[in-house]
Amino acid sequence: VDKTLSILFTLSCVENERRKHIRVDVKKRDNCRFTFPIPNTDKIISGDIINISMGGALIILDNKEDRHFLSVDDLIKNVQLQINKRVVICDIYIIVQRDNYFGVKFIDIKQNFQNYIAKYVFDKISSPQI
Repeated sequence: VDKTLSILFTLSCVENERRKHIRVDVKKRDNCRFTFPIPNTDKIISGDIINISMGGALIILDNKEDRHFLSVDDLIKNVQLQINKRVVICDIYIIVQRDNYFGVKFIDIKQNFQNYIAKYVFDKISSPQI
């Protein structure tokens, strides 16, 4: 896992030098989802992870109207991320928004989940059909 982390940290995306990590598309069958509560409401927002990297993800909301609860520069706490059958809680920071798509940065992500993301990304770039 340490070697995988090292490879992923040192590789760069030529097409977009702002990114620090390789981003891979997520397959529907991988069941990559997110959910989080909106503070001071009884509202839960959920959706799919479209692509993911060691540093963040592109997410799409299930309900387009939920985008009104979120803004660029928001820090969202207690986000539940699911990749395959693995679930973790972390915080996210919203970097960009287009309609009901949001680019987010992972904040306070635990080492074991970071290792899991590294393996997921490495597997995807090693075997694109996975």
